[in-house]
Amino acid sequence: MRRTEDGAAAGVVISRYFTIALDCVYLAPLLTSCVTYPLGIASGRVYSGDFFISSSIDDNSDTMQGFAHRVGGVGLCITAQALGFTILAFYLIRLNEASTVMSVARAHNSHSKQTNELLDAVTRVRSLNMWATIFGVLCCVGIICVALFNASFNIKLHLSWAFLAFFDGILFILWQSRIDATWTQVARDHDHVRVDAPMIDQEPNIVRFRLALCAVAMASLLGMFGIFPLSKAISSAFELIMVATLFAYFSTWRTRLHALVFRMCIDAVESAAGMPSAVDDCMGTPIMDASQADLMPLTQQQ
Repeated sequence: MRRTEDGAAAGVVISRYFTIALDCVYLAPLLTSCVTYPLGIASGRVYSGDFFISSSIDDNSDTMQGFAHRVGGVGLCITAQALGFTILAFYLIRLNEASTVMSVARAHNSHSKQTNELLDAVTRVRSLNMWATIFGVLCCVGIICVALFNASFNIKLHLSWAFLAFFDGILFILWQSRIDATWTQVARDHDHVRVDAPMIDQEPNIVRFRLALCAVAMASLLGMFGIFPLSKAISSAFELIMVATLFAYFSTWRTRLHALVFRMCIDAVESAAGMPSAVDDCMGTPIMDASQADLMPLTQQQ
């Protein structure tokens, strides 16, 4: 009982920390934009024909715009750091989900068709999770470099970093949405998984909504860079639409991320104490032996 209470206490702190990081992913740029855009308009750097986010934080040697550049740079760096912690939370959550489904699969007939389908799904999710993490890290690097290499310094270099940030950010949410779609299909096809691994079961409509956001974001990315040589105004509008879809995606995770991290912390403490897992309780049989250590959750390996 004491171990469970310790896990709950740790879960509250850690889940709150990751939730704050998730909030900063969209609140930091929104709040700093409330400062940089008025300054950019006042200095003349931002106008109806050019209202990129990068334009609002560009430094054209004007004192007012120079201040906007520094405020915007701080905002983007905070965003990159917050996104990094959020990516870590996603990575750990997906590892835990995959390990739980693996445990459920092992607890049933290992030669059945259903078990093989579950093992294939786990393998696919682990691969998607690895690539999503790589895309997320590259996105963080791109965001920081966008802040450091402003448009007035070198427009080609600036656009290259911007493309890296946006493209990899979209790939991150797309790969995460593919994981959601995989788990939703698993939960629909295997009732016992929905019962024994409830964390993977999501409302299909929210999964479709996230996939739709990915499609809009990718189309906006193509519009932004494709139309840039022809019209900066239209290109700017596509950028704002793309950023809005990215913010909308992360906002759909707020409650779910908090709950999943909290549950993961409790499971980690109980596993370290040798207490039976939820799957053990349901099946009444040990799940793994030493030869299956590579299939254990990250928290159990530690």
